[in-house]
Amino acid sequence: MDDVEELKARVALGAEVDELVEASMRARLSLARTMDRVLPVIVERTGARALALRTYGEDMTLQTFSWPRELSHEGVARFFADNERHHDLSGELPSGDEVLVAQSLDVAGEWFGSAALVLDGARAGETRGAVALLATACEELDNYLFNIYAARRKQRVTMALSVALREPVLADGLARAMAILSDEVKLAKALLVVQAEDTPGAPVHVQVYDGPSLQKCTLTESDPEIDELARRYLATGDRALAEAIGLTVGREEVMIHGARGAAVGKLLVTARAGEFDTHDRDVLASFASYICQRVVDFNKEHRTLSRSFRHSDTARILQRADYVERYLAPREAEVAMLYVDISGFTRVSEQVLRDPRAIGHLVDVWGGRAVELVWRHGGAFDKMVGDCVIGLFGPPFFELDRRARVAAALDAALDIRRMTEALPDEPGFEALREGGLSVSTGVHLGPLFVGRFGPNENFTGFSAAMNNTARLQGQAARGQILVMQDAVDALLPGDFELGPQGSAKVKNVEEPLVFRPLVGRR
Repeated sequence: MDDVEELKARVALGAEVDELVEASMRARLSLARTMDRVLPVIVERTGARALALRTYGEDMTLQTFSWPRELSHEGVARFFADNERHHDLSGELPSGDEVLVAQSLDVAGEWFGSAALVLDGARAGETRGAVALLATACEELDNYLFNIYAARRKQRVTMALSVALREPVLADGLARAMAILSDEVKLAKALLVVQAEDTPGAPVHVQVYDGPSLQKCTLTESDPEIDELARRYLATGDRALAEAIGLTVGREEVMIHGARGAAVGKLLVTARAGEFDTHDRDVLASFASYICQRVVDFNKEHRTLSRSFRHSDTARILQRADYVERYLAPREAEVAMLYVDISGFTRVSEQVLRDPRAIGHLVDVWGGRAVELVWRHGGAFDKMVGDCVIGLFGPPFFELDRRARVAAALDAALDIRRMTEALPDEPGFEALREGGLSVSTGVHLGPLFVGRFGPNENFTGFSAAMNNTARLQGQAARGQILVMQDAVDALLPGDFELGPQGSAKVKNVEEPLVFRPLVGRR
């Protein structure tokens, strides 16, 4: 075959293979069925005895396709094994009374298989034309085969990311996913910032990675300075946090959007190679999509828990895969209970504030601050009934002893009283200055069946002791903190200053309530 004839043969074969591949793609044929169409044509045009092609199938494993289909050839098998190890074998390979024409498959230097023609040894002088034709056919197949390989590889990576992010503990799931991501797109450094919900002031979580290694995680260890820098980064794009951790060059930023379209996070990464290719960017985008759903799920549970527990306790709860059974499932425990109510609220509403908006503003501000003080002293917020805030001390970890539980409830009661009495001095509450504002409070220690209950899974408690705490609070005068004798008995004599013992007979309770008023901390 002279040069002109060889060129014509190559052009004709290239066009025929290209047409067959395009027709197979339009028909959505599998790789095996496409090879059943293409390989016989190459065998016929080259005059070969057989052709075998080994490449990645749809399942991302190396598979061998051949014509004739049931080809068993020791020389071909040996060539494929050697080529998988060395990736650079090609040309003519004598094999007994035959000649193998070998060709590696690659795109942009990335190996993804090899092909071998089996020629009759008597036609050894014709191998030059066969080599050229096989090279032409492989050039036509390269992009098709590589696209299958790349698509499956991306699918496998994204599925692995999805599985990793299903980890019940978000921090663990993120660490697993970032390890997969780091390996696939060759990350140098990464900064992941996600917000607990797409509302202003929501908690912000930060993770910093050096390759697959987690360097910083505010999901498990709070850092107010990092949180503030992260909040600025999400809100304004300020890169002070990125600069602080060394993310300075070759950066790629991926937005993470919430269910309502608002940005709930950002992923900022740098590549070991200095830049990311199209595949890398596709994988990063897939990661952002998967993490969005995981963050949405996490946000939902975080919001639910944050109604009852302070941020640090919520974060700690969510670090356990079995957190529901461990911390939230109903159980009987000895709990310190706090009921605190605005004194004379009806008078304040009807005679002082009058305007429903002003009344609502008072309840909103006072209730929010009272709950914050319950949290500050390690308590859980049960509920707010009208203008009465209920706190529980012991849940969710039950690590404090009975004395510490009562002491925390009393410290919270003192702080809430102090906060309430100072409220009229603030702008917007001037109308309260003439008569002042205070609270009446009841504190008790007793058995409580406590945990999540009901269709809304509210964290609350039920017992006669809980009911008696409400009745005790009802006996307290303005500014008084009454402490049930059972709670007093749990304290040491020097812990608090208490007034003389009193008692009160209340409705539907057989025995009188016995209590002492709290004067203050010693």
